[in-house]
Amino acid sequence: MKSGIKLLAREIIVLGQENGEIRRDIPLDILVALFEFAFIEVAQEFYMKPESFDAQVAIEYIVDLFMNWSKRRDMIWKIKK
Repeated sequence: MKSGIKLLAREIIVLGQENGEIRRDIPLDILVALFEFAFIEVAQEFYMKPESFDAQVAIEYIVDLFMNWSKRRDMIWKIKK
């Protein structure tokens, strides 16, 4: 059984692929794992430093990390130019 975060990540990734924002040359399961990795890494701050944890900042970090990993290559080149 898949966890809620994996199901949510999968849905977000599929929508991003359909919109042309997320690359399709990487298997979906790997992209889901990358999202989960980014989520876990950022969420560790909640357990290690709960007094200074900022959920909004954590969400921004997760989205930034994941999108920079998964962004279509041609979109990356357009941004850099």
